[in-house]
Amino acid sequence: MNTFSFNFAGKAALVTGGSSGIGKATSLLFAQHDAKVVIGDNNPAGLEMVETIKRKQDDAIFVQTDVSIADEVKNLMATTVRTCGGLHCAFNNAGCSRPRHGIRINALAPGLVATPMTKHWFDDSEIRRFFLTNTPIGRFATQLIRAREVKNLDDNPGASLAPLL
Repeated sequence: MNTFSFNFAGKAALVTGGSSGIGKATSLLFAQHDAKVVIGDNNPAGLEMVETIKRKQDDAIFVQTDVSIADEVKNLMATTVRTCGGLHCAFNNAGCSRPRHGIRINALAPGLVATPMTKHWFDDSEIRRFFLTNTPIGRFATQLIRAREVKNLDDNPGASLAPLL
């Protein structure tokens, strides 16, 4: 059994798309780990999520946000910092269903990517074991693997990443 846990007490965790699906589950998980949860979503169901969290913990706010509109994202960030005293963790989960400026958003396979920024996680055996245990694909990715996934999506709109995994 894995005993490693994250302590988010006193930390602000922002979840875009936090009103439903993966974002909802992530919002609830951050709350269970004592984070001040900020839900940024264009779905007004975020208000219900905040009420659910507040029944179990005090710190949660909802900021109605369309992540495809820069001014709304700026407002989300400013509200988070003003209300929570800063931002310590962001889970960027919101999707854009309509392409803007020719940009299409796709999700890449979940998992930790080996980069200079994450090197200290790879160097710590307990954290490394935690991520491996909780990564659906059971391995870490590299920057090259992610680049190939992006190229595959670009070359083949609607393509599956399964062959790369």
